[in-house]
Parts: sequence; structure tokens; C-alpha cells
Amino acid sequence: MCPDEVDLYFELSFSVPVCLVLEADEYTRDIVSQAASSLIQRLPGRLKGVYFLGNPFRYHVLLHRDFPENAPHWFRENLGRVSLLNPVLESLEKEGWQQGVVIVLCSRPPVDVEDWLGTPLGERIVFVRMGDTSLGQGINEMPFSVGVDAILAGIHNPPLDIKVKGPGFFPLKASCEPKDTKPSLVCNAEGLSLNLSTAGEVDLSIHIKALCTGEPELVVKRQRGQEERIKGSRERSWFSKERWSPLSDEIKEVVSAGIEQRGFVCSLCGEEHDFDTVMCPQGGLVLSGIPLNTTVIFTREGFLALYDSIAYPLMDGKRVLTEDGRLFEWKGREWIFLRSIEPYEEVEDGKWALFHSL
Repeated sequence: MCPDEVDLYFELSFSVPVCLVLEADEYTRDIVSQAASSLIQRLPGRLKGVYFLGNPFRYHVLLHRDFPENAPHWFRENLGRVSLLNPVLESLEKEGWQQGVVIVLCSRPPVDVEDWLGTPLGERIVFVRMGDTSLGQGINEMPFSVGVDAILAGIHNPPLDIKVKGPGFFPLKASCEPKDTKPSLVCNAEGLSLNLSTAGEVDLSIHIKALCTGEPELVVKRQRGQEERIKGSRERSWFSKERWSPLSDEIKEVVSAGIEQRGFVCSLCGEEHDFDTVMCPQGGLVLSGIPLNTTVIFTREGFLALYDSIAYPLMDGKRVLTEDGRLFEWKGREWIFLRSIEPYEEVEDGKWALFHSL
């Protein structure tokens, strides 16, 4: 099965959703309620729901006022419950809660807290202590007295590693917002992927044209928790059709010499140079008007520079030539690196390629 060309769109949010889990205790409900209200006010659009220890039921808070209006009734419903994490966290696990953070407001540790320490979901729990006494060794806790800003900073869970990968995946083009996001092709023992690095913490949107045999995914590893896998959506091509530029008569002679691997007379100095000469020894570019520091594909009449691409498909998608001059071939069920191209190597019938880096 040969890879097909597809256009995909991915989105990634840097701010993760939050679940709030509250202790329903007769002696602490007022301060827990006030603390919860302060946090909810700062989590617009991020709050998945409010839970109470020992109860798997999720209470919805769509607007901030929903909580103070309903909190007295909710606390009465949950008074007397055993302080357990299990009902809440097991419910979240069944829903596939892979990326969110859980904030637990309590004055003492839940009875079963040790069952969750060191687990993937347990790594994403932040306990906010409503009293002065520590909740115990190994518990990720902070006192509410540090303030809401410090608590929100404590639940920050930024992506550390972002990549797109999948069956038969080979990226051809990528366009990212924000613009300072840098896509790079990586080929290692784990396979082939498009890695994305960004200096900011703004939500990402990514358009990709690629070859693949299955459905590529955006794979995200955050500071805490399990790896996330986000499926892309198919879209109409985000990218303009490739435009080939014509060769001038002067450059045609240089390219023809390269294709035929014979010497040529330089228009800059009048001397004969070897076929693979790009810079005239006396100064100046022999291939005037042809971009360098990128792969350029030639025909006898025109050229295509890959400076705004990651790779270019050849032989009906069975071969790929990268922007930095590497040639890959589809063999069996994977892409195999063949070699870095030689100057004016024929990469497809009637097409030759050059990569020269100054």
C-alpha cells in the first residue's frame, strides 16, 4: 500500500482543562466554598466541572455565578461522605481524562490518597491545603494562603514535546500559527515525525500537507501526565500549487552542463568551471537568481526551489526529496533514507536536483 497525499489541520491548547474536587466537611465547608469560588472565577472556559470527594457525580458550572447559587445545596448533598478520591478519579479515567489537571481542596488527606500517588493521573493532581498541617509525604500540595495566582501557576502543565507522526507519514508542507513555531523533520529509531518547537505559550494551529497510509496524530508530552494523541481533521489544501520558474538562457547552459556533467564557460569570469561549480572563484553566483541553502529541482526549462517546503514527492509518492537534500524511498511499510543527493542527481525521469549550502 503506497502513501496517499492528504491535507490535515491540528489544534493544540496550551491551557489545560481543570476539575475541581471539594471536601464536604461541616467545619470547613465555608472556607472551601470561598476558595472554590475564587478559583472558578479565574478559570473561565477551562473548568470541566466540580466534584466532591466520595462522589463520582459531576456538578456543572457554566457561569461563575452558578457556583455560589448552588454551592449550599451541593455541600448539603455531600456532607458525611467518606473522603475518597477513587469515585472521582475512576470516573475521569473512564472518560479518557488524559490532559487535564485536578485540583483538590481539602483540610486533610483523602483516605485513599496513597493509591493514586505516582500514577499518570495522580501526577496531575494538585492538593490545595485548607489548614496549616501538611497532608503527608509525597503529596503535591500547597496552602491556599499562597494565593490564587500561585495556585494557578502550580497547575500550569505546558507541552514539552510536540510532534506529528503516524503510519506512512511524511510531511511535505507545514504552516503554523503563531509564526515563530518551527517545524523540523526528524528521522530516528522511533520513526519519522514532524517536530514542532515554539518559544511562546499561545495555542497552536497547524496545517499540514503530507503523505500517509493511516491517520497521523499530534502527539503531545506535557510536563506532567501521559502522552496525549490528538487526531487531525481533513481539510481542503491550505497551500498554493507549486509554481515552477523558467530558466534564463544563460542559466540553462549552466544547468545543462550540470545535468550532462561537463564543464561550462562562466559568464562572470570567462573561464571554464567544473559542472558542479556554484560560486565563481573570482566572486559571484554562477546560478544567478536561483535560491541557495535549499534544494532546487530542475528540468531542462525550469526550476522549483523547496525553501518553503519540507519535502517534495517524486515517482507518484514512492520517493521524497527533502528541503535539505535527503532522498527517501517507500519500501514495504516504511520510509527508508537512501542518501543525500549528489549535485544535479537525476531524482525522477526528466528532473534533476541540487542542494548547495553556503
